[in-house]
Amino acid sequence: MRHSWFVALLLAAPVCALSPSPAEAQSRPLETRPRMEARPAFEYFVARNRLELGGGAAELDGVGGRLLWPVAGVSAAPLFSRTDLGGYLVHSPADGAEPEMWHYGVQADLRLGRAPLARRIDPLLSLGVGAVRVEEPATEALRVPMRYPVAVTQTRTDPSVVPGLGARLRLLPGLGLRGDVRMVVDFRERTTRNVETSAGVSVAM
Repeated sequence: MRHSWFVALLLAAPVCALSPSPAEAQSRPLETRPRMEARPAFEYFVARNRLELGGGAAELDGVGGRLLWPVAGVSAAPLFSRTDLGGYLVHSPADGAEPEMWHYGVQADLRLGRAPLARRIDPLLSLGVGAVRVEEPATEALRVPMRYPVAVTQTRTDPSVVPGLGARLRLLPGLGLRGDVRMVVDFRERTTRNVETSAGVSVAM
C-alpha cells in the first residue's frame, strides 16, 4: 500500500503518550476502571473501499481517522449514555489508473450493550452523514491551439449516508482496537452502494 510509512506513524504516535502506565493499570480491578468511551477518543485506521465507477469497480486502499466525544451529559435518556458523536475522514490516494477519493462527514456510534462482552468487547452500530469526493484519472487528452496535450480529470463530490457495524476490543485502559464494515451510499446520477472495511487503534484522550 502506498504511504505505508505514514500509516505506521499514525498508528504508533499517540500510544505511548496517552496510555496509562502498567502500574496504574494493575492498581485497580478491571470492573472499576473508567470505560474508554467515557472520554473523547481519537481513532486511526487503514481502510479498503470498493468503489463503483462508470467503467466498473475499483479497490481503493487508504488511511483515515475519527474523533469522537461521548454525549452522555446531553440527556438522561439511556441511549445517550451509550452514544458517541464526532467526525471522520478517509483518504485513498491515487495509484496508477485508480482514482483518488476523499470521504468525510459526521458520525454517531451506539454501543449495543450496556456493558462490554467479556468486559472487553463493545459491538457498535454507526451512522455517518457526509460527502464523497472522487477524482478519476484522465481517459483522454485535449489539445490546446499550440498542440500541447492537456490531461483531463473528472472530479465530483456527492452527498453520502454511511451505516455500519463494528466492534472495539479493549486492550488496556484508554487503548483498544477497532474494526468496521460500512456501506457507503452516495447519491450521484443514481444511488451507488460501496463497501468499506477498516481496522485500527482507538486511543482515549
